[in-house]
Formats: sequence, structure tokens, C-alpha cells
Amino acid sequence: MDLNGSNNNAQQCLLVNARRESDVEHSGDHQFSTLADQLGIEEVDAIHNFSNSRSSGSASIRNKYDPPTVVLTQEQVETLIGTLQETGNALKQLTYVGRELKPRRRPRVPRWIVSNLLIITTVWQVLGVVALTLLHLLTQHKRKEKSTFIWTVAILVVVQAFNLFLVFITSVKLTKQFMHHTLTKSFLGQSFLSLTLLFAGLYTLVYNIEHDSFDGPHSSNDISSSSLVFANMLYFSISTATLCGAGHIVPATWYAQLLSSIQMLMSYVYFASVLSIVVHPPKNINFKVQKSKVHPFKTYGTVRSV
Repeated sequence: MDLNGSNNNAQQCLLVNARRESDVEHSGDHQFSTLADQLGIEEVDAIHNFSNSRSSGSASIRNKYDPPTVVLTQEQVETLIGTLQETGNALKQLTYVGRELKPRRRPRVPRWIVSNLLIITTVWQVLGVVALTLLHLLTQHKRKEKSTFIWTVAILVVVQAFNLFLVFITSVKLTKQFMHHTLTKSFLGQSFLSLTLLFAGLYTLVYNIEHDSFDGPHSSNDISSSSLVFANMLYFSISTATLCGAGHIVPATWYAQLLSSIQMLMSYVYFASVLSIVVHPPKNINFKVQKSKVHPFKTYGTVRSV
């Protein structure tokens, strides 16, 4: 009795295992039939290939590095390429959709000011010197020194206030570009030279208000006195901006010394910015299409078109 019972149990186990293998094989055949319909391959060929792979896999362990082979017709290859291109275009549109929908903000500083900052500053300072020269020419035969002094200071204040505002807004833009690594050498050089001209005008304003604020330059009552004073202050501004110093022109009052100290500190910041750009230049990202390199020790399989 015991032997008969054990034999019956063994037969039932064999029947269950055979049924499981049959179900797995039928489910695999059904999956490959669906895949064959999608790819346009004959169902019989797909099932036959799957059955052969199942039988060969049961006989020996299949090498995991054995590359598979996918058979595609020329029409299927063209359809696949077209689908990939459409997918790539859709991804590009999704990438730039934020930029397209976002309204373009008008720049706070017009581009023509940034591009011609040095020219604008130079012309404005020259106009200030010309205005002072004309003022001295018109008032040289009059003895109203107080009115001449007031007009001189007023002209210089207007000229330097406008130039100071211009340099300030461009300096803010310069700082933003430096932080975002978009600063150009041209804009940096124009900003530095414009700042030098601005301080030359400020020194001229201080000197016209009080002649004792600087030791060195001497003024006269002739027509060319305004241009000579500005030339001397421009020389002092250049020497201060380059951290060299001028021996024969020295600020004597506290406000003149404060102006020269501010210029020295700002010039040091400019030099540090130039050094930072030279040591760590901004990286230009160039997008280009490169051929993908296949790893020599890795097999990705093969695609064979019919």
C-alpha cells in the first residue's frame, strides 16, 4: 500500500510540472504572437523561433553575453527612424516651451549704452569742459565772480551727476554679468575707463569749489584754464586708477582724499575681476553631434534589415 501511494504521488507531481511547463510555453507563445503582430512578422515563424530557443535553453545554459538578432524590413526601419525623429522634435519643443511662453523682459540698460559706454562718457565730459570754457569766455570781461562761480559749479554738478548715474547703472549690470559668467572684456574695459573719466570730472568739480583741495595744479583766469584743470585731474585720476600715484598732485582735504580712496578701492576690484577672468575664463558650451562609440567589450545585439 505504501509503495502504491508513493507512486501515485510521484505521478501527480510529474503531471503538475508538465502542466506548468505547458502553461508557461503557451503564455510565451501568446506573448510572441502579439509581438509578431506588432512587428509584422509571421506568427508561425515567431512561435517556431521561440520554441527553438526554449528547447535549446533547456538543453544547455544560454550564454548571457550572446547578442540577440532582430529582423526588420526596410519599411519598418524607415518607420522607426521617423518615429525617433518625431520624438526628438517633441522633446526639443518641451525643452524650450518655458522660454517660448515666458515673455521677454526689456533690458533695464539699453544695449547701445552698454556698447558705447566709453564714447558717451568721453563726449559728455568734453561737453562739460566746452561749457566751462564758453562760460569763462563770456564772463571774462565782467567782474561778477560770484555768478561765474555758481554757474561753473552748476554745470559741473549736472555733468557729473548724469555721468555718475550712467556709470552706476552700468556697474550694476557689470556685477550681474560677472556673477553669471557672461561678462565680456570689451564691456569691462569700457567700464574701467569710464570710471576713470568720471573721477577726473569729480576731481575737477572739487577743485573748482575749493582750489586748496589739491596741492599741485595751478589755475589761471585765461580761457584754457578749464581744459588745463581737467587735463591735470585726468592725469591724477589715471595714476590713482592704476594704483601708481602722482607725486606732484596730492589731495589736501578730507573729501578729496575720500574720493581718491574710493577710486583706489574700485580699481582694485576691477583688477581682481580681470584676474579672475584670466585665471577662470567663462566656458563656452558648443553643441555638436558626435558619433557614438561602441564599447569594445560590450555587445548590444544586432539589427538586420530584410
